[in-house]
Amino acid sequence: MTAHGRRFQLVRRGPLLMLAASLAFVTMTALVKIVRADLGGFEVVMWRGVISAPLLLLLARGQRLEIRNRRAFAWRLFFGFSGMVGYAVAARGLSLVDLNLIGKLRPVIIAIAAPLVLGRGERAGSGEWGILAIGFAGCALLIGPNLAVGSLYGLWALFSVVFSAGSHIALRRLGASDSARVIVLWFHVGVAVLAALGILITRGAFRLPPSSLWPALVGIAMTATAAQLMMTRAYALDKATVVAAASYAGPVWSLIGDLLIFGLVPTRWAIAGGALVIGSSLWLVIRREEPATPSAV
Repeated sequence: MTAHGRRFQLVRRGPLLMLAASLAFVTMTALVKIVRADLGGFEVVMWRGVISAPLLLLLARGQRLEIRNRRAFAWRLFFGFSGMVGYAVAARGLSLVDLNLIGKLRPVIIAIAAPLVLGRGERAGSGEWGILAIGFAGCALLIGPNLAVGSLYGLWALFSVVFSAGSHIALRRLGASDSARVIVLWFHVGVAVLAALGILITRGAFRLPPSSLWPALVGIAMTATAAQLMMTRAYALDKATVVAAASYAGPVWSLIGDLLIFGLVPTRWAIAGGALVIGSSLWLVIRREEPATPSAV
């Protein structure tokens, strides 16, 4: 093996892909904020799926479009869609600060639940628990000073986090047997269908978005597709706990975006929290360890 090949193996691709997926998710969230003034949560999810499906079909050309592990996919779709609904409800009554910090409980839930569902190979080691603690502390410094949770919407946010964690665990199992592109294709189709049913139940009819929103909706579909593809591949490459912990980088991307786009200078606490998150994320990426392979059952 060449020296270049040895250096490349020092980088853990699972956490690295999750860092990139977190950036795409933050970009998507910024675009969602633009369209949510005129569209409901079900409408955003449905149009995201409708726009993404042709692109995903193109990316999956030449592959079998059949899901092999249908049970794992059903759990992925159920938990993923339920988490989206919970997030949409919570977003009406909580600030983004509250939502972000509550969402960072997800890696901890995954670290506890993944070994029970996927097997002992997913068990977090003492070092990984340390990184979870450091990452969460960094997020608390980043966005915690303005935390103001204490309402029913906070419970909806916790509901969303629990179901999102279940979705990520199902994705880890699903990645052992199915292509990332096929998984993401059918996930987008599935949530679009479920969202369409939600629209029919709550509104009784569909409506076309205003023409001014189509660029943002296309951007949402593109960033969501990229994020889902990278996240799905990340969970296929490494342990659920390690990949989930890398998602702590989300608030750091938001901090950088606020600085570059809106000129908002971060506080000392935010800089300290960002340093902790960046340090823990880099440790995950360069840490040498043979990734565990989940059971495909």
